[in-house]
Order: sequence, then structure tokens, then C-alpha cells
Amino acid sequence: FLNRYNVYDENGVKNNKIYDICYKIITSKTRFDNKFPDKLFYAEVKLVCPKSKINYFINFPPVFRSINIKNNKETIGSYMYDYMESNKLASIDKEERKLTMLLDTHGEYMCFSNYYLWFLLDHGLIIDDIKSVSTYECHNGFNNFVTEFMKKRQNILSGKESGTEKFYKMCLNGSYGYDGMNTEKYSKIKICDKNQTYRAIISDSYMNGAKLNDDNYLVQSNPKHYRCTTCLQESLWTLDNSKYWYLTFYYDFMNKCLDMNRIHVNTCETDSFYFSVAGNPNEPINQEFKYVIKNKEFYDKHIYEFMPNPNIGTVDDTKKLLGCCVEEYGENQVALCPKCYSIWSENITKSIKLKGLSLKKNDINKDDYINPIINGTIKLGKNINLQMNNNQMSKVTTKKIAVNATHTKMITLSNQSCVPFIIRIECK
Repeated sequence: FLNRYNVYDENGVKNNKIYDICYKIITSKTRFDNKFPDKLFYAEVKLVCPKSKINYFINFPPVFRSINIKNNKETIGSYMYDYMESNKLASIDKEERKLTMLLDTHGEYMCFSNYYLWFLLDHGLIIDDIKSVSTYECHNGFNNFVTEFMKKRQNILSGKESGTEKFYKMCLNGSYGYDGMNTEKYSKIKICDKNQTYRAIISDSYMNGAKLNDDNYLVQSNPKHYRCTTCLQESLWTLDNSKYWYLTFYYDFMNKCLDMNRIHVNTCETDSFYFSVAGNPNEPINQEFKYVIKNKEFYDKHIYEFMPNPNIGTVDDTKKLLGCCVEEYGENQVALCPKCYSIWSENITKSIKLKGLSLKKNDINKDDYINPIINGTIKLGKNINLQMNNNQMSKVTTKKIAVNATHTKMITLSNQSCVPFIIRIECK
């Protein structure tokens, strides 16, 4: 970063001069004067949702952030707590840190990139306090990588080139995320003699080991330090800008031209929405938003900035950067929680999403998603893995919960509707 303005010193004393500087940077009225600004910033702030804005945000809370959630009755509500208790789920009464959707920063300091923070402020959230602001130089150094890999993927999908389009998709999706989210373990495996093995075992970084012969051992360790060649700031902006564009589609397009009383968000994932649309029951299910438009002029002007234009009909347009396309149509969907849903039409299953379990090795159908809601039950499944232990390969079958209605990222009411966690704080 070029400059970091810390409002509070190490003793917790506030510097009002620096606070005023940070506030001016965040709320600058010239922020959109330049299409490509020279500087960007990241800010640690507390945001508050005014009482008048609660109903505006309640159906799709705009703050995507992780918080500590204790799975007790006071926090998650009696309906979900009783469900977890009756099914003897292990996470009951435990505190977990989870990514959820909030109306504001829940009384905590949270970091936001400038575009994401500007969006939240423009839509009515209020700054309660500022902890720090870091400014960065702006550049387009990754532009060539993104455009070239996207073009390669589009050419393969359209048949112009041969290859695997998923390779380019994974490169684009994972370029900035893995180091930024710190999902890598960075463990090291080496062959050691007896003395080296003894030193490795008593080390804090020791993880596992196996005997190869009388004097040699295979040792796995997790080092305290590692070298990361990815620019971590890039991952921060990539992840935050994706949330900004996600919210732009919902609040600045859908809310302005569609009748949101006839649209319900069933569930959402990293880069996808699933809607129930009360359109024309006499028309096919692929009618999209045709019968829920309330501002035709605005809709016609902006729809093809997001959705594919049928008059163009090319892969390039369907898969355009920051664009949307339809993944699946269906008459019914049961979404128990993020990444756990079933879509079907006339008893024909169109799509099933299940995290942490192989669908090929387990018989999972739409009824398994309905039963947890209707009957308060769970569905058990199994995973089969191969594991090496003392130079012997073993086939290990583990039983685990395949489908259940546990959803602790929000408060689930008795009618299965969900509301975000809310902390009321009076603004200073």
C-alpha cells in the first residue's frame, strides 16, 4: 500500500484529524469522475443499517462477511435449535465462524474495497466508525491474462479451437482466490534418517510419518513460514468486486425494473442466483422475467448488459465477462442451505447439488430434500476413500450426514423463511 491511515494508535486513542482524512477519502464525491482512477483504497469500518432501510435489504442482505455464530437457541432461534437437538447434530451449542449475509457489519470492524463500500453507502448504510484506510496504486496489469484466457475458453466452446474449456475456466476462477483465502496447507514431505526423524517429531511443525526401512522414514511437516508469489491485494479486490457486481445486478437492475414482490431468492452461491418467479402459469417455464417487468424502458435498455442477447446468439456474448446466463429451468426447487438443493419438473430431476458427498456412490433424490423440512429428518450417506498407512493401502468407508435442513448462517423461522442476524447500534 502507498499510505495507511490508522485512526487509532496502539493504546486505542482516536486521532480526529486522521479520522477526517479517512472520511473524506471514503465519501469523496469525485470518485466516479475518472473511468480508471489512479488510486484505490481498502477501509476498515463499522457500518450501521438505519431502521428505515431494514425492509429494503431484508430479502437480500448486502454485506457478505464471516462472523462468529454460536449455535444456541438465543442466536439461531428455537426452530433450528430444536431440529439440531432432535437429530443429535454435533455442531449444537458450538461456536463456528461462517460466511453469511448481514444488513451491516454486526458491530464489528470489517474491511471493504472502495467499490463495494461505495455501493453500500449509496444504498443507505451509514458509517459508524473508521479504524483505518489503506490506499493503493491502480493498474490493469492482469487485463491481458483475463482477456486472453476468456477468449481461449470461448473459442473452445464455440468449436473454433480444440481443448478443455474447464482448464481455462479454473485458471480464471482460481487465479486469485486460493492464496487469498489461505486454503493451501503448504505441507512438506521428505525422507529422513533416524536422527533427522527424531528432530522432526519433536518439532512443532510435525504432522505425520511412515517407516520405509530400518534407517529411513517418510516425514510430513507443516512449516511455520512459506513463500507466496501471488499478490494478495489482487485476491482482495477480485473477491470484493465480485460481490459488488453481484449486488449491482440485484439492486441496480432487478429492483429498478422488475416486480420483486413476484420474485423470491431461493438460494445463492459464489457466482449464481436461484429465483422463484411468479410469471404466467400458461407459458413455458423458460419465460424468464418476461411477465414480471414493471419498467419496460429500463429493462430493454440494460437487460443485455447482463443476459445473452438472442439477436447476437454467440458463445462470446453468452459467456461475456461480468455477464449472466441461465444455468437451469425448473418447476420446483428445494434449497435447504447454500450448495444443497434439488430442482425438478414433473418428477424428473433436473439438478441436484450436494457438498461433501459423492452423488455417484449415494442414492440421493428430490424426496431426500423435502423430508428434512416436512418430517424433520436427516439423510445418511457414505464416502469411500483410499488411505495409505504404514505402506498399506486401505479402502475406508465412512458414514456421514448427506442431506439435512441445518442452516445456522441465518435465523430460520418455523415457516422455513430466513432472516439475517441483526444488531441494533445507535450511530454516533
